[in-house]
Amino acid sequence: MCSPQPKKPRVLVVDPSPMSGQLTAESLQSEGYDVVAAATGERALILLREWPRRVDWLYTAVELPGLVDGWILADEYHQTHPSRPVIYADRNPVERGARPYSVVLQWPVSPKAVLRTLCQADTHGARTLTLASQDDEKELSIAA
Repeated sequence: MCSPQPKKPRVLVVDPSPMSGQLTAESLQSEGYDVVAAATGERALILLREWPRRVDWLYTAVELPGLVDGWILADEYHQTHPSRPVIYADRNPVERGARPYSVVLQWPVSPKAVLRTLCQADTHGARTLTLASQDDEKELSIAA
């Protein structure tokens, strides 16, 4: 689908659903990305703090179990990568509004949508808001 740089960019996938997290991780790995997965915000926050420069991209659900949500993870991620977009999965993307340097996908998100969005961001340094539907066919892009 896309060709990441030879370095194998590392993607932190934070998904509270074991099945969708695993499918997303496998999809990204099959395209050459190095994937680290976390099911909770607390675990992901530890990884971001331990490896600040070793996580190249962040894909996270907004709503996570525990006290650390996707917004907190994005703030931590942006300490190291201030101009790189975070890819969010959100049940109510329109209600919450967009943040700068963010890509928001409608929950539930297919692994294909995450891969396509990551490829676009990786290639173009995207600063767009993308709302993808469940069936992954309708898409709306708005400059952030």
